Amino acid sequence: MSLTIIPGVAGWHWLRRRPLRRIRAIQASAESIIAGDMAGRLPVSNRRDELDMLAVIVNAMLDRIEKLMNEVKGVCDNIAHDLRTPLTRLRAQLYRIQQQSAHDSTHAVQLAQVISEADTLMARFRGLLRISELEDRQRRSAFVELELRPLLQELHDFYLPLAEEDQITLLLDLQDPLPTLVGDRALLFEALTNLLGNAIKFTPPGGIVKISAYPGKDTATPCIDVQDSGPGIPVAERAAVFQRFYRSETGNEQSGFGLGLSVVAAIVNLHGFSLQIGTSEYGGASLVLECRVANTLT
Repeated sequence: MSLTIIPGVAGWHWLRRRPLRRIRAIQASAESIIAGDMAGRLPVSNRRDELDMLAVIVNAMLDRIEKLMNEVKGVCDNIAHDLRTPLTRLRAQLYRIQQQSAHDSTHAVQLAQVISEADTLMARFRGLLRISELEDRQRRSAFVELELRPLLQELHDFYLPLAEEDQITLLLDLQDPLPTLVGDRALLFEALTNLLGNAIKFTPPGGIVKISAYPGKDTATPCIDVQDSGPGIPVAERAAVFQRFYRSETGNEQSGFGLGLSVVAAIVNLHGFSLQIGTSEYGGASLVLECRVANTLT
């Protein structure tokens, strides 16, 4: 009697666990989509049961959302591209007028202000196009194995004069040994200059900005932490600061993060890294870049 019961119990247990495996697979796919993989879809089997029907409906909804997002992105990119040339011409014309009006101090000051505004607009359009370029990038042909120490030393040396001019102490703390990482050196340097530039921008005179690098919890993953003693980033705004043209609600005139952190986010996503915002040891902002090791250079 017991010999006939055992296979039955085993079969019942297998049938009971099979839907759980499918639910876990759906959950894993959903978490990947939430994390930013908008091309991901829920798995669909050949059973045509309720789970498959739900997955088909959700996938159709995701297809529509992705299509709408691409359309909006395309409109923004086209606007940025189309307006860049006339803005460049406008700026050149203003500069010529400024040169011709050098003897008129009142007009010269006003023209300088207008040229500055034109430069700001052009920088934002360049930023939009840069983000679009990064988001459309598929291949990782420029990825190589990188040593962090010389990269961060170069970053520190590049910004040290600017920090000293603003009466800010710029520290560099590199732990040994530092794991290598795989990535595009130029893009990573661009991302780090954005992070460090923001840290210096928001740190008052007499403050501290610190760049540190250390092995992560698994010892094979290098982490880069940029800390400052500025006002910090409120918890409620930490996810939003990576949005394009986001401006803080604090009312601070310097609270706009512009496109810098959006460019950083695009570079981080391209590499498959993660970026976490916290509070620094100095009471300001801490931005930790976790550089997970890639399995391939292609």
